[in-house]
Amino acid sequence: KELDILANPNGRLNDGCLNGVAHLLQAVFSQPGHESHYPSGRCAIFSTFDLHMVRYHASDADIWRRTRATQYWERAVWILPIHRRSPSEHWVLAIIYPEARRVLLFDSFAGGARLWRHEIQNDVSSPSDDQEIMELVTRLVICANRNNCHLPVVVEEGWVAQPASVRPHQTNGYDCGLWVLAGIAAVLRGFHVPGLCEADMPSFRELLHRYILGLPSYYSK
Repeated sequence: KELDILANPNGRLNDGCLNGVAHLLQAVFSQPGHESHYPSGRCAIFSTFDLHMVRYHASDADIWRRTRATQYWERAVWILPIHRRSPSEHWVLAIIYPEARRVLLFDSFAGGARLWRHEIQNDVSSPSDDQEIMELVTRLVICANRNNCHLPVVVEEGWVAQPASVRPHQTNGYDCGLWVLAGIAAVLRGFHVPGLCEADMPSFRELLHRYILGLPSYYSK
C-alpha cells in the first residue's frame, strides 16, 4: 500500500510512508563516511504516532516504552512529524532543540502560528491546555530522568517557537507529507528547511520510490 502511495504522483502519504521513509533517510545519512554522518547522528526521529500518546493520556511507562529506542536523551535535535486533522488534514513538522529550548515549526503552506494552536503557542512558556508538543517534551524529559538517562532540560520556562519558513512551499493539496520528508532530510543534513521548490517534488518522490524498490527484501520463515 505504501509503495503504491509513493508511486502515485498525487498520492497523499500516510503514517507508514512518513515513518518508514524518515528512518530510511536517517539510516542512509548516518552511514560512516557519508557527508551528513555527524548531523544525522545528532537527531532522534519520533513516530507520527507519538504525539497521540499525549492526546490520549498515555502513561509514562507507555511513552518510555515507545520512545526509548530513539535514545533521544543523547540527541541534540528531536524530529517530530505531526498529522494535523483541523482545519484540514495536513502534515507538518516540529524540529525541537531541547538544550536551546527552541522549537522550529515547518509548515509547507506557511499557515502561521494560529494553525498550530492545538500543538504549541508562540510563547510556549505561557500556560495552555493545547500545548501538546511541550507536554510531550515534558513527559519525555521526565521519563528519561526517571529511567536513569540524564536529561538536564528545563521545561518550565524559556522556550520559544518559531516558523522554520514564512514562505509557502506548497500550492497543491497532496504533497504535504512529501514536504515533511524533505524537511526531515534537510534537518538530518544539518539545515533547517529544504532547499527544494515545488517543481522538484515529482523528482523527489520518484527518487524515494526508486530507492525503496532497490532495497533487498527480507522474508520471515
